[in-house]
Amino acid sequence: MDIPGGTLFGLFDPVQKKGGWVKLNETGRDFLVRNYDATNDGVTVEYQGRVHNLLLSRSKIEALPAMAMVGPPRPMAGPQQVTAAPSADDAKRIEAVAAEVARRRQARQAAQQQQQQPQPPNRMR
Repeated sequence: MDIPGGTLFGLFDPVQKKGGWVKLNETGRDFLVRNYDATNDGVTVEYQGRVHNLLLSRSKIEALPAMAMVGPPRPMAGPQQVTAAPSADDAKRIEAVAAEVARRRQARQAAQQQQQQPQPPNRMR
């Protein structure tokens, strides 16, 4: 992989199941990439005192097939967009729902207040 600071080589040891990206002549690992042969796409690696010539694998990037578009994308109606003004029937239904919500809220608050009031002790006769 070519980067602004040079070329990185991705090497993997299948025996130790370890790998990493290294630069040419970069120290600090068990191996050292001594030479890069761009014509044959290979590297010369020194590992445990021995020199190995390795061919590099090329990554395969394939383009996905283009998807056919039927028409231009339509904007989706979101919370900020109003598609149409409600009809008279819709307005009546909305008012009825709002009234029912208010009625249930009042009933719930009244029930909570009754639960919070201390209950008088039961007296036996």
